Amino acid sequence: MKQDMNRREFLKMTGTVAMGTAIMPMSSVFAQAADVKDYVHLGCSLPLTSTLGKVAGIFRDAYQFYIETVNQKMTIGGKEYAIKLTIYDDENKPAGTAELTEKLIVSDKVDLLLSSYGTEPTLAQASVCKKHKKVMLNIGVASGKVESDFVGTVFTLVGLADTYHRTLFNMIAKLDPPIKTVGIITPDDPSYHEMSKGVKEDCKKNGMEVVIEEIVPMNISDLEPTVLKFKAKQPDMIVNVGWDKILAGFVMMARKHNLKAKLLDGGHVTITPFLKDALGPKLKNICGVTFFMPEAKTKDEYYGDSLNFAKKYKEKYGYDPAYHAAMAYTVPYLFGIVLKNADPKDPFNPDFLRQSFSKMDMETLWGRVKFNEKGRIEKDMLVIQWQGDSPAPVIIYPPETAAGKLIYPSDPLGS
Repeated sequence: MKQDMNRREFLKMTGTVAMGTAIMPMSSVFAQAADVKDYVHLGCSLPLTSTLGKVAGIFRDAYQFYIETVNQKMTIGGKEYAIKLTIYDDENKPAGTAELTEKLIVSDKVDLLLSSYGTEPTLAQASVCKKHKKVMLNIGVASGKVESDFVGTVFTLVGLADTYHRTLFNMIAKLDPPIKTVGIITPDDPSYHEMSKGVKEDCKKNGMEVVIEEIVPMNISDLEPTVLKFKAKQPDMIVNVGWDKILAGFVMMARKHNLKAKLLDGGHVTITPFLKDALGPKLKNICGVTFFMPEAKTKDEYYGDSLNFAKKYKEKYGYDPAYHAAMAYTVPYLFGIVLKNADPKDPFNPDFLRQSFSKMDMETLWGRVKFNEKGRIEKDMLVIQWQGDSPAPVIIYPPETAAGKLIYPSDPLGS
């Protein structure tokens, strides 16, 4: 499935064009003449028809939102170009991602690669980029494998997977009554295993005992056996290291079996639109971690701040922009910033892009973007808790950003 078309095809059609499960954006209109390249071509593949399809759809929406934000134009070396966007569906199959990335580079001749999503697909994308000496911005994988294999090729806008829950553990280190025992739910994915490793290290550091860890398939549908094992151990705190569908299924089954806990850390997926739709009022008192909240009031060149960005985004797509939306929007945004000062004769030179990102130090909607020597930003999570009878996420940590306080002890599985 391909998400673009040429100008001749476009002129034969009116309105929005549906192709497979994707929507073809108006920004796909590009060159006025076939022999004159006056457009910049962006492309990627996303797992749109897979278990990761919900988040992949957010990526797609946010990429398109950026294009509409800049009026479908990008300034490169002092000249304005139209934007052409091509998105393929890789179905969350790494081999498919590699094949489609190869096609985008060799056949479609994209100028810039946007990030895929999912650990193995994004690593496959990075491998092809490295082969063709392309520079990419990664938001699809938090694994440390990026540093070990792709320094100089990949610049990563998320923190290391094993640090995702660290700010929450910093917050709960001295709670009264204390958290003594912890249970962990780990989806069977490389990045989630790294997150789980970090959680276990945080538990050890804070004198907490991990009394149960359940590793579950990403596509698991029956969480009852997992819940019954947790009920037998009765941990003070339950940590879901990732994946919103697993968290939703666990919460529903935990309520059925009256599982109790003093604290539930739903992880970085707690803020996703899917979970809000699935659980509604049952989100009350559940905690989570996130890289982005509009209430943090980060700055944006086009919208002023993150609150206005979130307002406009929701008006467009009908859902609140989880951090995935802000993160995906930032990818083409950063390319746009860098390319303004590019050499018009060779704007996509990988050495130029590499040097530009290596020197970058700026405030954005995503927060401060400054890459370390391995090409990753150092970004701590915000801790949120869903509060109120019509639960809404409230930043509760760190103190300088907090808009409320942790409700504890609470009954996150029975409120």
